[in-house]
Amino acid sequence: MEDYDLVKQLYRGKASLLYRATCRASRTPVALKLYRKHKLSNLNWYQARARFLMYWHRMFDGTVDIHSAFWLRVYAVADF
Repeated sequence: MEDYDLVKQLYRGKASLLYRATCRASRTPVALKLYRKHKLSNLNWYQARARFLMYWHRMFDGTVDIHSAFWLRVYAVADF
């Protein structure tokens, strides 16, 4: 997360937070979704993993581009 400046919190859910952020290197606006690992049930973990894989492999038209996903801190970065 040290590569991004958080601009504004857009959503706060039970197990995740969504931020508008800016990449420090490119100054590109991005959406950053942060999963709170201690709040993820087994089902939430499975759903998050499936969503990352779907976006990463662009399985469907109209899905967002995932720039990166980090499993140690569990967050994803996508176009804003």
